[in-house]
Amino acid sequence: MLLGVLIGSVFCTRYARLKITNTESDWIHSIFNTSAGTLFGLLLFILNMHDVPKCILPKFADDLVAFSVGSDMRSIKEKLQQSVEQLKNGLIKKAWSLMLVFTKVMVFGSHKNLDIMINGTVVEQVDSYKHLGIVLDPKLNFSMQTDYAVSKAGASNKVFRLIDGNHDIPVEIEPNLYKTIVRHHTEYGLPVWASIKDKDMDELDESVS
Repeated sequence: MLLGVLIGSVFCTRYARLKITNTESDWIHSIFNTSAGTLFGLLLFILNMHDVPKCILPKFADDLVAFSVGSDMRSIKEKLQQSVEQLKNGLIKKAWSLMLVFTKVMVFGSHKNLDIMINGTVVEQVDSYKHLGIVLDPKLNFSMQTDYAVSKAGASNKVFRLIDGNHDIPVEIEPNLYKTIVRHHTEYGLPVWASIKDKDMDELDESVS
């Protein structure tokens, strides 16, 4: 009871305003969502996500995944549909809802269609999907992730070359700029690179050279 009163006092008397340099907006009464960047808001979010059905795994913050493994597409579809229904029912109890536009279905190792429904609407099936910064492809050879990392590193490398031409930047800072702007694109998700082809690895090396 005391916790409920505490939470209510925080969110029922909360005001917010916008500040840009020395200019401030008027205060407005804020009654929705949690405050970004606060420990209390983070704790409440974790408590809410902790109640997500056990069939949803893995989960990272509000990025939720349900998966099924097998050779029988019918049983896979049934399991995934059950997971969706359990998740939807759990969210309804919290007055939440699934956003269909951000919900996708992907089949690995096969090109067969898998019609999963949410509120009578078929969830879009995709051939690739970027999850937590890693581009997943049907064969899991991560060639698409290689292309993505190379394109990001290449674009960043052009920015780095412009910075390199600025002689006002101390020499000791340039390695840190390189690691921050360019190199991190190819170092993110390192376990992925253990299974890529030699030609993809060569592309990665060239993108950061």
